[in-house]
Amino acid sequence: MGTSCLWQAATMHATHPSGGTGFSLIGPNGWVHELTRIDRERLLPGIALRSAVVTVAITVFAVASGSLRDAIPLALGGFFAAVADTGEHVGQRWRTMLWTTMWLTLATSIGGLVAGNAAVLIVCAAVVAFACGYAASLGPRGAIIGVLTLVIFNAFSVPVATTADVLRNAGMVAIGALIQTLATVVFTLLTRPRHMLRRDPRPSVAARLREHWARRDLFRLHAMRLTAAIVIGVVIEQRDLHPHANWIPIVIAWVTLPDRHGTVTKVAARITGTLLGAVAMWFVGTVLDLHGYEVAAVIAMGAFISVWLLRANYSLAVIGITIFMLGLFDLLGQPIQMLIRNRILDTIVAGVIVLAVGLVGTALFPARVPTE
Repeated sequence: MGTSCLWQAATMHATHPSGGTGFSLIGPNGWVHELTRIDRERLLPGIALRSAVVTVAITVFAVASGSLRDAIPLALGGFFAAVADTGEHVGQRWRTMLWTTMWLTLATSIGGLVAGNAAVLIVCAAVVAFACGYAASLGPRGAIIGVLTLVIFNAFSVPVATTADVLRNAGMVAIGALIQTLATVVFTLLTRPRHMLRRDPRPSVAARLREHWARRDLFRLHAMRLTAAIVIGVVIEQRDLHPHANWIPIVIAWVTLPDRHGTVTKVAARITGTLLGAVAMWFVGTVLDLHGYEVAAVIAMGAFISVWLLRANYSLAVIGITIFMLGLFDLLGQPIQMLIRNRILDTIVAGVIVLAVGLVGTALFPARVPTE
């Protein structure tokens, strides 16, 4: 289940008889089916190929030009803008991708500016987590943008030397996302510019937000549970001395869904995909001993798998996400064995936090089940 399914999955499971107020249980065969089933209608090979080429091209350009510190923000900006592209008509696609670019840039800036003060970071993380979680009430596009914004806030909530470095990271994220957006719409912009003006009519943002502000509304409770989980993750991150401890809140942001069954399934999918992706990268880094532009080819493959399968099968998409992220840091010279160990450990810790908060939260504050 990918991020674009957040809203639909939440409303579906909220009204499903087996959804109840807790986490639903599935037999072993059911889990295997959940983790391996591919929704072929949600496969987007064209978008995946374009996004992989663009993301790796701007990353390799940064590395080749000697701007190693720009490689990660450029790559994440390009990759996340591609994730926000759900294959809608072009008039809506560029709007969604530009909104995503704006929120990614803002979140990168805020995360970097508050990273030096643990108390301020925790407060800001709580505010951002609640806002991003509640964004799921706006529908699928809001859910996607909310998840990506929260992920990148935590990704760049690490202390840097100067404010200029924070702004540089934010600028590189914006550039990467804008390049990906331009690559998506350039053909239509040149050949059928009128199609760029098409847009979907819908109620105002304020009206949709007010609609779900009831005390026991599913999306409001989701935002509260997500906030609690993120705060716990950030507190652990602050006490953890190993590199990339911010992977804990990042994983929490990816796997927490409004519905209980979907969250359990996504946690299992995340752990499974991370393990398989880590094995693949261990093979690449240790057995094949690939380096430099050979690793860049592996990163491209990871980016393609991620976007191609993200909405069709999350566990398989996570294999690509893991290859993409580990390959990116490996390209920058970080030891692959350390990266693999930390990635697996942080994913498991994040999964435990999400499940624990979900169990306690749904027991104490069950969501109101919509009536027909």
